[in-house]
Order: sequence, then C-alpha cells, then structure tokens
Amino acid sequence: MNFMEYPVYILCGILFPIEQLPELLRYLAYGFSPTWAVKIIRYAVWGGTWNEVSPYIGGLMILTLGYLLISVIMFERIDAKCRVDATLEVY
Repeated sequence: MNFMEYPVYILCGILFPIEQLPELLRYLAYGFSPTWAVKIIRYAVWGGTWNEVSPYIGGLMILTLGYLLISVIMFERIDAKCRVDATLEVY
C-alpha cells in the first residue's frame, strides 16, 4: 500500500512543494484534488487573502464536480452491465 501512497503524496505537494517537480509532473499534479487542498491549507496557515485563495477553491470545486460526473457515468455503466450479466461479484 505504501508503494502507491507516497507517489501520490509527492505529486500532491504534501511532502514538498510541487514547484520542485519537473514541469510535466506539475501538470499531472493539478489533476489530483489534494494538490488544490494543500495550496489552500498553506495559505490558511501562512496567511493569505481571499483573492489569493479563491482561484484554488474554484479549481478544487471544478475538479470535484468533474470527479462527480465521471463517477456517476461509471456507476451507471457498471450498474447496467451488472444487471445484464448478473455478475456483481466480478465488478
């Protein structure tokens, strides 16, 4: 399990700032919700204005809505396939 956790911690900026990552990995990091949350937490701890934090809150909300949309679509597909095949234990 740790094999999968630590790369996510690194990509999300939890262990160190993502600005130290190569540019290609930084773009990948912005696809993870914790990246945006870590930025918000850093501004909360070190003091930040609403204007500095609001883009990160907006990004987090947009990403969360995207995740929600993908999960609803995937749930519907898996549910339909399970009902047709009658094999819920496989999925």
